[in-house]
Parts: sequence; C-alpha cells; structure tokens
Amino acid sequence: MTCSVASIVEEIRIVLDQNMNSSPLSDLGDIDTLSIDELIESKIIDAATAVLRAAPLPLLSDVANALTGSLLISSSAPPKATLSLPADFLRLIRFKLASWPIPAHEALPADSSEYIRANSPYHVHGTKDRPLVFLLPGGTVNSQPVMKLEAYCAGSNSDTLDGCLYAKYPSINTVSSSEQIMLGSQLKRPTVYYAASLVAMSVKEKEVAERLMAVCNESLKI
Repeated sequence: MTCSVASIVEEIRIVLDQNMNSSPLSDLGDIDTLSIDELIESKIIDAATAVLRAAPLPLLSDVANALTGSLLISSSAPPKATLSLPADFLRLIRFKLASWPIPAHEALPADSSEYIRANSPYHVHGTKDRPLVFLLPGGTVNSQPVMKLEAYCAGSNSDTLDGCLYAKYPSINTVSSSEQIMLGSQLKRPTVYYAASLVAMSVKEKEVAERLMAVCNESLKI
C-alpha cells in the first residue's frame, strides 16, 4: 500500500513520545521540531529496507513484483540458467523454471559452499528436483552495480521462467506534491518501530531503542 511519508513520520514521533524514558522527543536539548522530523524521515528507507530483508515470506505477498527477463542457459553441465536482475532488486521471493516441480524462495551468496558443490562436474547438488539459486555481482548499469542470478539447474536450453517474484528496494517518490512510500500492509507497523528504534539510538536512548526493536521483531514474528 502507498503511505504518506508525513503520516509515517507522525506515527514514528508518537511511538517515540510514548516510549521515551524521560522527556518527550521534542524536549531533547537543542534538537528542534524541524530537525527531529528530518532525523525521523532519514531513517525510514533504512528501516523499510531492513524490514523487507528480515520479513518471513508470508508477509511479503503484497510487495511482490514480477521478475522477468531473458534467460541465458549454459550448454555444458551443469546446465545453469543466468538472469540479469533489475537495479531495484532487493530480495528474491519466488523463483521457478518451467521444468522445476517446486520453486526456490531463497537466493544464496556465491561465496557459499553450496555454490562450489552446485558447480561440481558430477552434478549432484542443485538439480531440478532440488533447485538452488545464487546471487552474484552482475557488473554495472549506468555506473550503478547490479546483480545477476544463477539457477541450478535448467531442464533444457529452452527452459523458461515460471511465476518468479521479487521485492524492490523501497523508495520515496513525490506524487502530486506529496512524498509517498510503498509499504506492505503487514510491514508498515514493523517499519515504524524499526525507524523509531534507529532514531532512539541516534539520540542515545539505547534502552528505548532495544524496546522498540523488540516490538518490531514481534510484529515480524521473528
């Protein structure tokens, strides 16, 4: 769902004022109201990104975006499929090739032991019945680093994508002179508490920050 950044900032302020140990946030020394709002807003993207990374799959249903593109499938064993990822790719939600009976929901790093075994000439790790997906550096686009995905293994050189989904990096956009951010309906509350925790840490309220992070984790069921 699309949320007004101003409304998110207000919710974070309310959470902070309700949880501060001593004075309200607005009474903290030489921090005036404007700078507090700027501090809060500066934490929203970091909080939303962290929440998207940590959230269990069932909470990501309304932030899923179709992952499309052209597959490059190797002709030698193991027949891996490579896909260039969009610049806004944050997290894999679902990846499946048409030949796979089941999808993969997690992308592993290329420096993992699984990646070495998946590239074994004996082809014993990463099959269409036990698929594995990895994330690797994919070069740069417009001077920005991008990632690529390698999937083990393709059923044939003509294998295709089948209902692949990913989560985008969150961003703040201006719509009709109003700053907006897209947040999942089940991710808004943990994002508010995560951002509030970051703000509390910034103003040296460590105990408050820990308490707010605990609420965030409880909301995420982690």
